[in-house]
Amino acid sequence: MICSLKPERILYINGGLMDQGGISTFMMNNYRKFDKKKIQVDFVVHGYEKGYYDDEILNNGGKIYNIPPKGKNYIKNILELKKILNPNVYKIVHSQMDAGNLTPLKIAKNNGIPIRISHSHNTNHITSNLAKHKYNDFKKKYISKYATHFFACSMDAGVWLHGKVCMNNINSFIIHNAISLDDFSFSTTNRAKIRRKYDLEGSMVIGHVGRFDYQKNHEFLIDVFSKYHQNNAKSKLVLIGEGRLKSEIINQIKKLNLEDNIVLLGEKNNVGEILSAFDYFIFPSVFEGLGIVLIEAQSNGLPCLISDSVPEEVKITNNVKSVSLTKNSSEWANLIDKFPGKLERNQNNFELLKNAGYDINIEANKLQSFYLDELIKYSNFHN
Repeated sequence: MICSLKPERILYINGGLMDQGGISTFMMNNYRKFDKKKIQVDFVVHGYEKGYYDDEILNNGGKIYNIPPKGKNYIKNILELKKILNPNVYKIVHSQMDAGNLTPLKIAKNNGIPIRISHSHNTNHITSNLAKHKYNDFKKKYISKYATHFFACSMDAGVWLHGKVCMNNINSFIIHNAISLDDFSFSTTNRAKIRRKYDLEGSMVIGHVGRFDYQKNHEFLIDVFSKYHQNNAKSKLVLIGEGRLKSEIINQIKKLNLEDNIVLLGEKNNVGEILSAFDYFIFPSVFEGLGIVLIEAQSNGLPCLISDSVPEEVKITNNVKSVSLTKNSSEWANLIDKFPGKLERNQNNFELLKNAGYDINIEANKLQSFYLDELIKYSNFHN
């Protein structure tokens, strides 16, 4: 172990704020479990608004650097990164911005930071702008020039960002989107409480968790529910999340006269409790690196109907069925009640998920050990 009176400081770089999105949640799930006497994590975020996790980070000794997105102030973004990426403060920089990893890792290399991690969380660019899409594809090709290690939440995500050759490198690793399994276990108490709170009693409840963005495919999800509801009058759809397309989805709900049957909860910090109130989980994403919420749903025992654009690695239990997005909304709706099982929710999927690498108590310790081992290698090489 590295002998130090102070913890080793590692810098995480996030493409947005520390909100409740999947990437931020991944970072926080691990951060909570790290031994703060050995490792402390600081965060670079893009934007100046307060993030959902900011107080927790600051209360645990972490620092938060707010910098402008490149699209709003390119020059200041670069200058701030050059100032923050100080090799006297950080020996490890772990960038979690997909194609956006290029700029901070390039600056980190030029500044002399020895351990530079590129982490892929997706299988496509989160933009529908064709010009930005092409530019991000261009940037991907150069990440391997500046990163020393290559992480991904799934092999699909790793190959998409880093390439097949790179993902066969000894410095490439699959880092599972592990969770606290107990926090998402099924509870009859939570089921009754949540159903009373949101007037869901007596309903067949379909659920979804995800930001309102193109990737998550809410427009199609609403269409699927509309078709299902035509033959299942007591059904309701519950949506957890916020996002830039929320107003468009609300308009779609109004046009379909489904205001009384679709519940929008916004962002919630008790997703584990709410999952117990669902009967089905539908996840028709256009693309995904993995889909951490599907690990949570499986921990809860929920039957999950997902698009075939989600990597196969997410199928840890028998609760998950893939459907092609080439099938129309009526075909998806018809599959809901034909899901094999309406599985017993008290079945214990913990061992399957744990053995597959999704227990945060184990995986965070592995990640912590990786950081410390790399720091030891660097220290020994330079002494």
